[in-house]
Amino acid sequence: MFVVSKVLSFATEPLVWVLLLLATGLILAHRRVRLGLGLLWSAFGVLLLSGWVGLPELLLHDLEQRYPRVPPNADLQRYTGVVVLGGALSRSDIWTDYDQVALNDQAERMTEAVGLARKHPHL
Repeated sequence: MFVVSKVLSFATEPLVWVLLLLATGLILAHRRVRLGLGLLWSAFGVLLLSGWVGLPELLLHDLEQRYPRVPPNADLQRYTGVVVLGGALSRSDIWTDYDQVALNDQAERMTEAVGLARKHPHL
């Protein structure tokens, strides 16, 4: 199962598809010019789409708007806990050597949950 997960992880990486399209396009560019150029332009398009920050931000914005933010003075007595989604922690050997956590630009996910827990100790 581990090997299957690694193969699937590799196959879903956009850069792998860019390299595959690029290599195939370069190989076919000599014999079948039109197909080769089409694959090269496709590789360029996939690279642009996967590197464009606006696309994932647009998809995340829609997802985040479905669930409104909890107001600071909200009554949280009926809640029993807080679920913090991933994405706020960075892997860094520098920080782990000192038993510290490295936060990235999504750190508010962690700090907001800590703030809620401090205001409402029953959570």
